[in-house]
Amino acid sequence: MIRSHLLSLILVLSSVACAQLRIENPGKLPLPQDQAVLGYRIAREQVAHALSERLGRSTRLPEFTLTLKLSCEDPSNGDEYFSTDEVRQGKKFHNTGLICMRSWDLGKFMYGVMRISERWAIEPDRYVDLLQEAMRRVDQLASISVDGLRKQPLSFAPPEP
Repeated sequence: MIRSHLLSLILVLSSVACAQLRIENPGKLPLPQDQAVLGYRIAREQVAHALSERLGRSTRLPEFTLTLKLSCEDPSNGDEYFSTDEVRQGKKFHNTGLICMRSWDLGKFMYGVMRISERWAIEPDRYVDLLQEAMRRVDQLASISVDGLRKQPLSFAPPEP
């Protein structure tokens, strides 16, 4: 009974993860798909957990589409690699990632998933607000004279509204 519930849970998690993980395997290389799906999910959970511990609050990672491509290498140097891309669609960004590997390696795959997940811990749409706030603060501080800065301590906390 417990085993069937566990299997059901794994299948549900796998189907959710499959929605974000695309696999391209043109050379039909050996690839345990269940391992790839679970590796994707668990690697993302590890990053979310590490960020939650560091920030002291629960962290949820934004969703993105990740493509695992086997029989693949960088044409310029023959290396395996992972990359990220942010494509603007209207006013929002759409995140995509690519892990390019010559053959299946769970460790390399999960490392790539972790690094890409870490890269998108802050959603790209938030960067516009962060950038505007940072520029406003620079303008505010740059307009204060050196004598004024000596009298006013710098604060790295966000200003109160």
